[in-house]
Amino acid sequence: KVEKEGSLLKEGIAKVSVHAGEEKYFELPFGDYNCSEELVYTVSLILSEDTLWAAKGYEIAFGQKVYERKETAKTTPTSTLKVVHGDVNIGIHGKDFKVIFSKQEGGIVSLRYSGKEFITRTPKTYYWRATTDNDRGNKHEFKCAQWLSASICQKYVDFSMEEQADKVVLHYTYELPTIPTTNVKVDYEVSADNSIKVNVAYKGLEGLPLLPVLGMNFRLLSEFNSFSWYGMGPDENYIDRAEGAKLGIYSSTPLKNLSKYLVPQECGNRIDTRWVAIKNEKGEGLKFSYEKLPFEFSVLPYNNMELENALHQEDLPPVNFTNVNIIGKQMGVGGDDSWGAPVLSEYCIDSNKDLEYSFV
Repeated sequence: KVEKEGSLLKEGIAKVSVHAGEEKYFELPFGDYNCSEELVYTVSLILSEDTLWAAKGYEIAFGQKVYERKETAKTTPTSTLKVVHGDVNIGIHGKDFKVIFSKQEGGIVSLRYSGKEFITRTPKTYYWRATTDNDRGNKHEFKCAQWLSASICQKYVDFSMEEQADKVVLHYTYELPTIPTTNVKVDYEVSADNSIKVNVAYKGLEGLPLLPVLGMNFRLLSEFNSFSWYGMGPDENYIDRAEGAKLGIYSSTPLKNLSKYLVPQECGNRIDTRWVAIKNEKGEGLKFSYEKLPFEFSVLPYNNMELENALHQEDLPPVNFTNVNIIGKQMGVGGDDSWGAPVLSEYCIDSNKDLEYSFV
């Protein structure tokens, strides 16, 4: 079948017969599509009749091919932005839209659409995931503990901004308490179409341990209790645990996305995400979309530190917030042949190298 962002364009069935030990090639009648948007071609191998072990129609295997979207010229917004400078805060106003940036807190302190407030604290970058059982088994928390302190104790050190008629760009720099010290720059580009582009750039340095994750946490009120996404699914997946996932549009809730492990830990991740939309029962919400490359994400009732600090599920606090994590890259799960087996090198993140990602 051929799909465009979850919508079926074409579907067909081809009956094939291949003897054991043989291979054949078949030309599939997908056709050509003159389309600037991303197309997903999916081929599934399904049983044509009932067997002792599965019913007719059971999917044995599948494969997907993605034809990437073509770059199109962006339209210039016709409206303009109003910028209000204060001693501590900078307010930017658009049509039914207002965002306040703090020079003291180092980021967004208020985000309103049509008068509705969406965030409860300044979004923060983070570099540590809640330790998994596999991580504990290979002493990951001992080897990479610098990134835990970097997530908690990063220091905002510099700010600058540029104003234009149709956009405002704000630059924040954070210093991380690693040895040696490195930094992360976060740029916000506020456009007159009421969108905010976020770019996160990590400066790699030699001598640092492997980086567990590079992400950004947005804490929303718990009323935003459902989300949908266009990415890999339906179940949680990681860069080394994604062979059974399909690219498509799915939906869930923060509570359903929380895996009930005996010991709370990292969970609920999705890779290769094009967009994720978080909403309340009124349909109000935020949508995060990829800019250049698809991102990873999770939506959970708890943040990484709450999961890290809980020994059992009953140690988790009451649910007060919805945590949206937009992730540039997260290391794999590991444990390929036993609990505690380290993550394979191709699924690790080299902290010596620069790493950058962006979303809107």
